[in-house]
Formats: sequence, structure tokens, C-alpha cells
Amino acid sequence: MNQIREYNFGFNCGITPIIKWGDYHRHNEVEITFVDKGSFNLELQGQKIEVKPGKLLIFWGGMPHYIESLEPDQTQYWMCVPVSSFIQWVDNPQVFRHIFTNGLILTDIYRHVNAYSSLFYLWSAELNDTSQRIREAAQLSICAQIRCTLEDIGKTPVTNNFSFQDLVYGKGTVKSTKLFKRACEYIIDNFRDFDLDAEKIADAINTHPKYLISLFKRKYGMSLNDFILFLRISEAQKMLMHTNRKVADIAFDCGFSTLSSFYSAFRRIVGEKPLHYRPHHYFPIGL
Repeated sequence: MNQIREYNFGFNCGITPIIKWGDYHRHNEVEITFVDKGSFNLELQGQKIEVKPGKLLIFWGGMPHYIESLEPDQTQYWMCVPVSSFIQWVDNPQVFRHIFTNGLILTDIYRHVNAYSSLFYLWSAELNDTSQRIREAAQLSICAQIRCTLEDIGKTPVTNNFSFQDLVYGKGTVKSTKLFKRACEYIIDNFRDFDLDAEKIADAINTHPKYLISLFKRKYGMSLNDFILFLRISEAQKMLMHTNRKVADIAFDCGFSTLSSFYSAFRRIVGEKPLHYRPHHYFPIGL
């Protein structure tokens, strides 16, 4: 894999000409995208996923990816949602698990593509409005629409909606693919445990810690520890935004054994201190 570029898009949305990226890139938001005409190929972990009109693609941007080929003069409707926000939208744990362990959902919105197109124009304007109230209203509208889409997905068998194994994991043996999936599932279920580490995960899935660490780096392009930290900080962001709980309580509930390690990780990943983050994002919803 070539050099992986790192980006941070935040909660944002746009309608832009599709750009052909020369290198793999990643970002820690969930990406939601579609086109209303033409098609494009997204390369994700060495595999090509064709996105056709009327198909809504939802995937975790933390997996290295780039647009490999496209048709001329195409417009892409895209949205990036912080995982801290996306987590609270997903009532069905099976859906959340598959986005982060299998990489993507490609679902049919053909009958609603015109409605989605109009909404993206509205959301793009509102998310960039100077009024915080308008931005918050846009986020609630997006939440409601995506929740409906995810609920529709959840009503049908998972195997009909999710792409498995080599499609998103890239080239590798079936054994390594299944092992990686089990590791991700275990981490998602247990990232709040402060003593979670490579040894504990490897023991749970019956493999060697060093092999697990190298496998994780190869599949996600990020370290095992960074993935655990990312999930913990995303959960902390959600709690800071939507509850009035003390920072210390949030830190310990999210899996940090000390406040200093929480503050250090939060600042490194989010870019600011938790006490500075909360006043600008606080929006209680009674979690």
C-alpha cells in the first residue's frame, strides 16, 4: 500500500465534482456517499467497489481508501459524520458492528435518490451556517433520515446488505480475514475495559499478540492501540456532547485508567482539551 494521507473532515456534507485521489487516504469519520448519475469505483483495502446511481454507500473512513476510476463530469454527494455522533444513531448493534468490522454497507435508495439529492443541498448549506441552532437542527434532520435508512437495512437479513471478507478486507487468506473480523468484534464489545490490550484480545480469539498487531496494521493501516483509543475517545465525545456527567467519570467509563492518559489521548485525536470541547458541542439529549 502506498503512503496513506490523514484527513479530518468533522461533521460536514457537500455536493462536489468527484476527484480522483492519487493516494490512499483515511479519516476517522463515517462516510456516506452516492451519485445520481454515472458511477465510480472506490478502492478500499485493495478491492474495487462500484458505486452506481441509486446506491448509498456507508463505510468507516478509517479504512484506507481512494476513488480509483470515475466517469467525466460526475457529481458526488458526500457526508462525513463523526463516529461519536454516528454511534448514537445506530439502534441496531448488528449494523454498527458490520460497518466497523466488515467496512461498508451498500444499500438501495433508487426510489428516494431525488429526495436525498435535495436534502444534501439543504444539509450542506445548514451545516456551514454561522448559526449554531441551524447547524444543530441540520444534525438532527440528518440523524432522523439516516436512522430511517439504517432501520430499513436492519429489517432484512444481514447477508443481503453487507459486503464480507475479501471485498473489504483486501487480499489475504480466509483464515486471516475471519481472525481480523473476530478481533474487531471483540474490541467493539470490550473497548471500555481499561485492561484491554493485545494479549487479552489475542487470547480471546486464539492467536499470537504479535501476529494480531501486524495483521491489524496491515488491514486498517493503523495500530491496534490507536483503534482502541479511537473508539474510546469517540464514546467520550458522545458523552461530553450529550450528558452533563463529570469528565473524570466519562474517562473511566470509556476505558481509561487515569485522567492524564485520557486528556493526552483526547487532545491528540480531537485536537483540543475535553473542557474546551464540551462548551462548543454540548447538546443534551438525555442519554
